[in-house]
Parts: sequence; C-alpha cells; structure tokens
Amino acid sequence: MKSRQLVRYRRIAVRACDGFDPVAIAHVRDRFATLQRYSRVRVDHVDVALWRRAVDGYGSLVEAEAVVRLGAATATASAEADSVCAAVDKLRERLAWDLAAGRTARRGWFGFRRPGPGDLTAADDDTRQTPAG
Repeated sequence: MKSRQLVRYRRIAVRACDGFDPVAIAHVRDRFATLQRYSRVRVDHVDVALWRRAVDGYGSLVEAEAVVRLGAATATASAEADSVCAAVDKLRERLAWDLAAGRTARRGWFGFRRPGPGDLTAADDDTRQTPAG
C-alpha cells in the first residue's frame, strides 16, 4: 500500500503519493492560491490530489485532480502530463477557465440560469419574433 502525505494550507489541501517532493507540493500551493481572481464567487476550499500512473512502453504520467468548493457549488477538473509542474499548470488553467465562465458541478452556472436554445439568435431565422422597441 502506498503511503500518502497530506499537506494543508489555509484553504488548499494537497494529497500526494510517495515520490513527490516538498518543492512540487509548494508549486501546487502557489499555483492554486490565485484561483480567487478568476471566480465571481468566493473560493472556500481547494482539494488537490497528485499521483503517478505507470504506462506500458512509456514510463509514468503524473495525474492531478482538483475540487474547488464555492459555497454550495463545486468545480472539478483533472489533468495528466509528464511532470508535476506541467500537470498542475494544465489543471489550474482548466479550473481558471471554468471559474471565469461560471461553470460548476452543482447549481449550473453559479445559480444563474443557463442559456438555452431560445436565448440564441440566428441571422437566418425568419420565424423568430423580436420585441418591438
């Protein structure tokens, strides 16, 4: 059984299998400390998990997964790459895009109504009625 180390910072928890040094964990903390600037809602907590997966004929890949808690909503993402830094950077970029767009797992788009097909306009749609004014 692999041992895991759990490092907790103020709002960031990093879970890592053996083989990840403190510098890699500090990189995770530094990269995810700035997620708040992309979100319209306060980021309550970030859980990040790191592990290695063996790939036949290639070696190993680093997989990273994160769950961001935003009040009653959550945003999740995962990424994999050759190195810890590349996987963490991919993961942070995906979460930053999701937070900037307002996409979460629960409650849709931060409680706002998701745009539907009736909200879209098409230039070639002659049957759609538009309000006068």
